[in-house]
Amino acid sequence: MKNAIKDYFNSLCDIINSESKIASSNKHNPDTGDNREHILINFYNKHLPDRLRAIQGGKIFAIEDKSSNQMDVIIKNDLFPKFEQNNKTFVLVESVAAAVTVKSHLDSLALENCLMNIASVPQLNTKTLSLQNSSIGRPDLENEFMKTHPTLSIFAFDGINPNTLYASIVGFYKKNSSIPTNRYPHYIIVNGKYFFKRILEDTQSFDPSTKSFGPILKAGTWSLLIV
Repeated sequence: MKNAIKDYFNSLCDIINSESKIASSNKHNPDTGDNREHILINFYNKHLPDRLRAIQGGKIFAIEDKSSNQMDVIIKNDLFPKFEQNNKTFVLVESVAAAVTVKSHLDSLALENCLMNIASVPQLNTKTLSLQNSSIGRPDLENEFMKTHPTLSIFAFDGINPNTLYASIVGFYKKNSSIPTNRYPHYIIVNGKYFFKRILEDTQSFDPSTKSFGPILKAGTWSLLIV
């Protein structure tokens, strides 16, 4: 079953790549961007559970009147009101499960734009999340939740060498050290080629090809997987 799931998603990578090439045949750049976002939205909505839905574009806002830059794809739950009048989408940060910035080609300049967009997502409101009066009795869950929510990602249909991209990631956060770590991307994906995963806590690495354990991956570092 494990291999069947792997083959399934590998085939989907090929389909996404083919659909992207068809989208790029349209020489009108705004339409190309919209088409590529729809490719990703279609993928998400065929695989997300029913209580979540991927939508195109919009801004994420908090009740303190702070809002994000324009996000390409937002995955939201069905627990909060919608604000979609006049095709201008605003989504409460508490209702956002994930946000994705989408690029046709991810190079160092495009990466910087994506990282700034992700950093602009407002923080969750502690009053909204407060568990002080909850029967759960675990106020510490609030901090753990805020560390990882929402899931933030960059998705690109093509990209530069992963080592060059990694150097750009490190360089960006050295220059922008004030960005809180919970507004770093969890994943940076270049379709069918490689992806970076941010390590949130110390984790033992594992090589499935040799079925052996490797060194400890330290929290705050990036793990690279070549597809």
